[in-house]
Amino acid sequence: MNSNNMTESHTDMNKKKNILFLTPRFPYPLIGGDRIKSFYLLKYLSSYANVTLITLSHGVSPQKEYVQVLENLGIQVHSITLFPFGAAL
Repeated sequence: MNSNNMTESHTDMNKKKNILFLTPRFPYPLIGGDRIKSFYLLKYLSSYANVTLITLSHGVSPQKEYVQVLENLGIQVHSITLFPFGAAL
């Protein structure tokens, strides 16, 4: 194996994987087991991969401070606001 092949394979190993993470509730603030579990799983995964979070927010959009906490971990956040009447349809 020449040095060029070693460099290419080493570069491939350093590339981060992409993960799409879906949650039924916004995972912050850390209230309730489902949010705590999602938050710490996201935190762990974001240290090894590029994580995109798609989450539902019931009734109101999540506060900017809450979104910022996740973005500071390197997570791309997309929140879908869900209203009860629309969800029933």
